[in-house]
This record gives sequence, structure tokens and C-alpha cells, in this order.
Amino acid sequence: MTSRQIAAGQLVILLASLLGWTLIRGGGDLKLQLLLVLGMILGTLYTVYGQLPDWLLQISGGRITADDDPDNLSPRVYLTVLLVVLLLAAATFVGALLLM
Repeated sequence: MTSRQIAAGQLVILLASLLGWTLIRGGGDLKLQLLLVLGMILGTLYTVYGQLPDWLLQISGGRITADDDPDNLSPRVYLTVLLVVLLLAAATFVGALLLM
């Protein structure tokens, strides 16, 4: 398992916890919940296969490209940045809850 797959798996766990929070606390609407589920599905596919499946790349109509496309930003960069942003958002949320 590569570091990209581990980071994607951690993001899936974070998205699952956010989905659980929206379902329990009613913190989001249906669109947000569907977006979280879609992110969990894509992250799980990436974690399991190490890349997105070819059939998903084909049905996306070119909006999603393979990891080895030179025009893509390296997953090492964007997954790290995304993980840090989500961790900061979670820490801010927890801090706001503790101040209530």
C-alpha cells in the first residue's frame, strides 16, 4: 500500500465521520450528504485499487484523468494539502464545540 492510498483511506475515514455527524446532528442537507458519499466512494476505490478504475475514467467524459497524466497535480501534493485542510477544519470545529 502506497502513501497515496493511505492518505486516501484517511480521507475516507474523515468523510465518513463528517457524514455521520450530518446524519446524527442534522448539520447538512441532502446535497452535502450525497457529496460526502461520493467522496467516500471515490476515495475507497482509490484506496483499494491504487488508482481510479478505467471504467470510471471513461464514463467521466474526460473530466477525471488518470494519475499518470502529466497535466495532473501530483496526488502526493493535493492529498496532503486536502488532508491538512480537513484536519484544520475538524480541529476548528471541535474547538468551537468546546467553547460552547
